[in-house]
Amino acid sequence: MEQKNLATVLRGEHKALVEEITKIKELANQQEVKAEDVLSELVNFKTALLAHLELEDKEFYPALLEKMEEKGKEIEKTKEFIGKMAGIASQVSAFLETYSNAERIADNVDHFRENLDKIISILGIRVEAEEDFVLTDWEYLMM
Repeated sequence: MEQKNLATVLRGEHKALVEEITKIKELANQQEVKAEDVLSELVNFKTALLAHLELEDKEFYPALLEKMEEKGKEIEKTKEFIGKMAGIASQVSAFLETYSNAERIADNVDHFRENLDKIISILGIRVEAEEDFVLTDWEYLMM
């Protein structure tokens, strides 16, 4: 992928991930939760999320750090930020693993909803931080 387009691609993926998790929330908040439908959407979300994280971790963050170094920018705070983002990814992965079968969702719908709300909040913070901080820096560095 052309480095110049990375920020645009990542923003588009962020939007798609938010839409996907919103769909999961809508399914989970129905009066009669169909756990199989929720699980199907969780699987879709997990697939998209893993691809997104791979793009960030394998292409975007290394390229960002390289560009920052080339331009003489301080990179320690950015490395710290990347570490924090990895922690958020771990929390989301743990949630997805916990609810990796329909029976677990069906048996614990209220708990699932509660944890889903936490994950949505955590992801919202991550997306906002990435878009306001690193993607904006990237676009500046690519000028």
